[in-house]
Amino acid sequence: MLRFSKLCTAVLLSASASLAMADAASHAADAERFLKLANADRLTVPVYGQVQQMFAQRFAEAPNGKKAVLESYQAKANAALDKAVGWDKLKPDMVKLYTSNFNEQELKDLIAFYESPLGRRCCRRCRR
Repeated sequence: MLRFSKLCTAVLLSASASLAMADAASHAADAERFLKLANADRLTVPVYGQVQQMFAQRFAEAPNGKKAVLESYQAKANAALDKAVGWDKLKPDMVKLYTSNFNEQELKDLIAFYESPLGRRCCRRCRR
């Protein structure tokens, strides 16, 4: 009987761990869906714009012979930005931020809002 009790306990613990993992995965998936609807992947666009503006100023000031060197630096700067603040780099932290601050139902409510006509309109206006 003791062996059966231990077996039942092990099965229950295993099942609850599986449910918790599935719940965490579902919660993270909702956070990702919300971030996609909110166009969070565009957060880095202003940073890239500032760097491009800086290079445009340098190009305007540089003699013709230096432009090839500047283009090379620009490509390296863009690659460094992708590594430092690209969406692939930021996304896991953003998902963690949203899952730690919003429960799954709150994320579902945010998703429902952003999928509504008013939510889409709000998102379009905020992008301007």
